[in-house]
Amino acid sequence: MELIVDNKRLTYIFNNDFELSAINDAITFLNNNDLPINFFINTPGGYTSFVHPLTKAIEDYEDIVLYPIEECSSSGFFLLMNTTVPICFLDKSMRSIVHFPRIDCLVDLNETPIYDKKELKLRSANNKFKNLLLELPLEQKQLKKLLRGEDIVLYHDSLSEIFKDRLIHE
Repeated sequence: MELIVDNKRLTYIFNNDFELSAINDAITFLNNNDLPINFFINTPGGYTSFVHPLTKAIEDYEDIVLYPIEECSSSGFFLLMNTTVPICFLDKSMRSIVHFPRIDCLVDLNETPIYDKKELKLRSANNKFKNLLLELPLEQKQLKKLLRGEDIVLYHDSLSEIFKDRLIHE
């Protein structure tokens, strides 16, 4: 984490995997500040279990802009998808690797299952996530790969199209 104060806006740099201590640090930072925030994200992803609490903290913040930089993949991409706050891409080198959540995201950091078998079955049957992916403005080839469980890589132009209603330019 890095904190920079400039022009009465705080800058928070999330340069981590989505893992417990990094998410807790980010949420604590958001809960302890009230100035506008530029929230930079560089992440290969991590546990999808941590997307919801960070999403909620971001959504509850009064004035925040997300700046995905370098890589905002896996859980990082779904954080972007699950928020409604403005997004700014600073350069065209940004990329996101997108895939269905891996089975290891269903265990905690001690390899203990997060969900019992009944809950896991219910979650597996839930089409909400699949429907969210189907709504992405992707080429058919990319969409087919994604629905087969393969990774796809999205770059600036595709990401700009996906988030076009929330993009701001600096």
